[in-house]
Amino acid sequence: MLLSNQAYNLLYTGNILESIEYYEQSYNYYIDHKLNVGGIAEYIFKPWANNYTRLGDYEKALFIQKRTLDYALKEKDQLLAASTYNNMAISYRSLGDFRNAEQFIQMGLQGLGQGSQIKILLNNTLADVYKDSGRNREAERVITENILFQRKQVPDFETAYWLLSSYITAGDIQLAK
Repeated sequence: MLLSNQAYNLLYTGNILESIEYYEQSYNYYIDHKLNVGGIAEYIFKPWANNYTRLGDYEKALFIQKRTLDYALKEKDQLLAASTYNNMAISYRSLGDFRNAEQFIQMGLQGLGQGSQIKILLNNTLADVYKDSGRNREAERVITENILFQRKQVPDFETAYWLLSSYITAGDIQLAK
């Protein structure tokens, strides 16, 4: 925890490279000591991978995201797996690999219940993938359905943020059309 907190603090002081080093140390400590504590995904994997996406190094981000997915599947944490599939899809999209991006979104959507809110994030990403690959009609369909789904949710800070993101995506799609 000390190493991951140091990494977090370094990130917020603008020192991403040193932050990455501390996340690596934290992960190595976790592995070397065979720790079985919760929170590795939230306190190490996710912020570590996010640091690489901030730098535009999507290959390294994907490497860590795959570790996160392995952990989520081992722990049978469906929500963590779905959000990791979403993050991997974003990394593939950023690399221009729309086929893999779409495939990871579909894997993330599998097994989620009808009311699962993680679908909002996955569908926002899917609409972006469709838009970026020139499939504007499919992008418009997905984002429209996603906005309609969100209007049925109980509003709170998080759902308002997601809805704003959906409207931004919808606007981007209209601009592309």
